[in-house]
Amino acid sequence: MTQLDLLKSPYPNGIPGFKEKGGASEDAAKAVTGKSSKLRAEIYDLLGRYDNLTYKEIVHILGEDRDNVKPRLSELFEQNRIIKTQERRERCTAWARA
Repeated sequence: MTQLDLLKSPYPNGIPGFKEKGGASEDAAKAVTGKSSKLRAEIYDLLGRYDNLTYKEIVHILGEDRDNVKPRLSELFEQNRIIKTQERRERCTAWARA
């Protein structure tokens, strides 16, 4: 897996979904597209340095909002790039690279 693979969007057209063409949700989806790719790569890199991190630990290390981190974890999981481990801390599942 290369760093370039991580920057590929999990969305069919490269932009997160939105309800109405030309509306505020389309503008918002386009605005976060670059940030989500960068954050996905940062999370994957972090899990390469430290195994078994919870989303709370990732939020703390990266200084990101949990609402930005949790969807990126889901995307990486759906792409089979990370796995849920059997370890749990702070009532949270720990994640590791696949």
